[in-house]
Amino acid sequence: MRSRRSPDRSGWRVATARPRDWLRPRPAAQRPRRCDLGYLREAYRRPDGKVGYRCAAEPVDDYVRKGGSPSEAEGRQCLGNGLLATIGFGQTRRDGYVEPALITAGDGLVDVARFVPEGARTYTAADVIDHLLQDPGGRQTPGA
Repeated sequence: MRSRRSPDRSGWRVATARPRDWLRPRPAAQRPRRCDLGYLREAYRRPDGKVGYRCAAEPVDDYVRKGGSPSEAEGRQCLGNGLLATIGFGQTRRDGYVEPALITAGDGLVDVARFVPEGARTYTAADVIDHLLQDPGGRQTPGA
């Protein structure tokens, strides 16, 4: 099942940094509704004919005022802020709220374990490449 959290309707999956928690969604209610970076905004025509922007992750009243549907805003959260926090550029708000890191994955999230070497708890890019170079029978591909 795809997550409704992405404001752009792409169905991102949200994961935690601990593999045993990867399939447990992070409650969207823990994060204040805010879209102040605007990376996934959608354009719409304002009543005055000009182009405006809205995001399903902004406060619901704001989104609806801009012509968005309340049902489209339900359960959405900002990906831009969370992804920037993941790479060390998280915002700290005046009220003390610190944007937490947000780890995303597609439908292959449940298959990530295949890259973790036996007996290990983590994996590297080299582990993924090693996995990709093996044929379906588990043997190294010739020339690899």
